[in-house]
This record gives sequence, C-alpha cells and structure tokens, in this order.
Amino acid sequence: MVQEWGGEVRRAASEDLPAIEAMVAELEAIQADWRVFTPRAGHVGEIASAVRDSLETEDHLVVVAEDRGRVIGMAHAEVRPPSGLSDQVAVDLSRVVVLPGHRGGGAGRAMVAEIARYARARGVAWIALRTFHQNAQGMAFWRSLGFSPRLVQLVGSVDEVAERSAADPPGV
Repeated sequence: MVQEWGGEVRRAASEDLPAIEAMVAELEAIQADWRVFTPRAGHVGEIASAVRDSLETEDHLVVVAEDRGRVIGMAHAEVRPPSGLSDQVAVDLSRVVVLPGHRGGGAGRAMVAEIARYARARGVAWIALRTFHQNAQGMAFWRSLGFSPRLVQLVGSVDEVAERSAADPPGV
C-alpha cells in the first residue's frame, strides 16, 4: 500500500545524517541485483561520507523528503560538467531514493521539483542522471518527468565477447 505523501522537501542538515545513511543503504540494497561490478567493501560508508561533505557545499544540494517528522526520501544534486568533452555544466542528480511504502505518493516528484528549482536558480539548463536499465519502475518515473536516455553503457563478459566475436562470420 502506498502512503500518500503530504510532507515537505527541504535542504538536508547534519542531523539528517543517520536517516541519509539508512537511505544510502536502502538504495544500495535495491541496486545490488543489477550490478555487474562488485562494489568495494565500505562503499556505503564512502557514499554517506561524500553526501555529508556535500551538505554545506555551494555546488551541491542534498534534499530530504520528510513526512510527519520522519525522513522518507533523499536526493543529491551536484553542478558539474556532465562530460569531459564539454565545459557546459549540468545538475548531476544522484542517490534518489524513497523508502518502501512511500514510493508513488509524490515525495520523489517533489524532490526532483526542488532540484529543478535549484538548477534554474544556478542558471543551469540541464539535469543529468544515471539509473540501471533493469530498473523499470525508475525508468518509468524518470520518463514521466521528461528525462530520456541519451547514452547507454553496454557490458559483456570477456569470455562471452571473445567466443561470440570469434564465431561470427565476417561483416556481421
């Protein structure tokens, strides 16, 4: 059952760090089955530390969705060039997560709206994000907000690629 969200989105503060760390762990659990590359030990702590360092940085915005005094979602935005080939900046949106039971109630949409306001205030024209292709629910959410795929990362095991490339006839 989805709980309708009637809370607020606000800039995260240091007192939100325990909830943010729980959100990071929740996001990592969601993504675990989609990963190809095994994260190094302690990566959740590294992410939580990076978010903590971002709380007071002008080129970063960490927001939380709060409902009845409880943090139920978070999102992290950073103004930076999205490509090493360009000096143009975009807002890089990452670590977007809403706790189970609250998804689909509007908290994610409200956090993204706050990130869009931040981008406009900074004079940034684009928001970029990455998500796993297998995340059908997430892909549908992002598309509903106007995002569209622009770059796809393809991954293949060396053994499979070597076998198939050696077996294919020339010209294929």
